[in-house]
Amino acid sequence: SGVCHRLLFGGFRAVLGDDDVAVAFEADAGRDLLADDDVLLEAHQRVDAALDGGLGVLLISYVNKHKVNKKELRLLVFFLIVNYIVSGSFTYVFFTAHNLFASYIITLATFLTIVLVSLETLLINKKLTLLTIPYVIWSIIASVFAILIYLQN
Repeated sequence: SGVCHRLLFGGFRAVLGDDDVAVAFEADAGRDLLADDDVLLEAHQRVDAALDGGLGVLLISYVNKHKVNKKELRLLVFFLIVNYIVSGSFTYVFFTAHNLFASYIITLATFLTIVLVSLETLLINKKLTLLTIPYVIWSIIASVFAILIYLQN
């Protein structure tokens, strides 16, 4: 089996316990590369995949080994999805639309969502929280740069 790099939305539902969901993965795909083949896993199989680097690997392995409150896990996955969407929108808004104020709002939203992710991981496992600290610091720096760029233009 290949190394799983990308977890699609169905995979989030599978991790949360929906047994009727098939999980689609891209196997043997490097970052920014197309997969050689697609792998379809049944939801009841254990899934070891990265949501976004080390945080996802640690989260899924921890969930597979320990009993985790499903409500906390669902909330964490929700915040991760929102964070992914918000931070992904920054590139378009800043570089294509050239909307500096909206870019600042997006960086603030990214900061808020990663803080929420950090707080949720604190409830699940303190090691997960340590993995979010660099992202929190980065989002603070990005917010400061975004407001400075907005104010100077």
